[in-house]
Amino acid sequence: MKNKTLKIPAIILIVGFIAAIAAYLLTGILKMPTITEQDFNYSVTYKLDGETKTYEGIYRCQFEFVGEGVDPLERYYDGVYLTNPDDEYGAAHRIAQKDGLELCIVNIFSNEYLMGDGEEEGIEDPYLAVYDKEGFEYVDIEMLEKFDAELVSWENPEPIENSFVFAGFARLHSDSMVAMLFVALLVIVACMILVKRDRRVPYKALDTVSVVFNYIIVLAAIPFITLVVGLMPIYVSGEEIIYQIDLCVPAITAFTVAASIALRRKGFTKSGFFVQWIGPLLFALLIILEVTM
Repeated sequence: MKNKTLKIPAIILIVGFIAAIAAYLLTGILKMPTITEQDFNYSVTYKLDGETKTYEGIYRCQFEFVGEGVDPLERYYDGVYLTNPDDEYGAAHRIAQKDGLELCIVNIFSNEYLMGDGEEEGIEDPYLAVYDKEGFEYVDIEMLEKFDAELVSWENPEPIENSFVFAGFARLHSDSMVAMLFVALLVIVACMILVKRDRRVPYKALDTVSVVFNYIIVLAAIPFITLVVGLMPIYVSGEEIIYQIDLCVPAITAFTVAASIALRRKGFTKSGFFVQWIGPLLFALLIILEVTM
């Protein structure tokens, strides 16, 4: 008879598990741009030794990848100054040399902004800079006065309008951990409301102990585990399989507490007591593995 009484708890846990997976998927949607490469024209008019000149450049932005690196949802771009013959200083274009010093025009662009993937403007106005033989940059007046030069005007590149399409799902990350945990906590609430205690089964001392540990795990252990896992990227790579399991532990712990509540209320005293320890024990085991590996 007891097995039949577990129908409602089983439904709650299964629906909650499916909802937790959906929460992960919704917080892990990857998108890539429809325009993955674009050339941008820019120009700078300047005076050098009394002569007015114009430097015209082409900057190429390319989409690299999405779903890797520190932020698994971030899109990454690369940029190349196609018309800049000087790779030594990157964004700097040499216009004069004197006494071992080089005068350059520096143009700095944000790839994300130009590719329509950034909300804030990511283009700095060009500026003059002096580089020494070691490649150190100087922008102070004293160094700039060694050259008779000034910027007159410039035209910065304009960002494109881009759109983004579905590109798969990211690995687990901190947002998905929180989303799954939120769903699991709702499952605990659902079990407390919908799973009624079987009055035919006497309440035992172990049940009381189990209730106390339920509260301790929910109010202390789960916040602690969530905090520790949230800080782990400081020390471990987000792509490591153990860390990916770690991100599931807060939700798993909450699910086991929900199972403990349901089992205890249906008369499964021992099962209700022991099942709540699965999450904390799993967390302890993973910590030991990470320390010893």
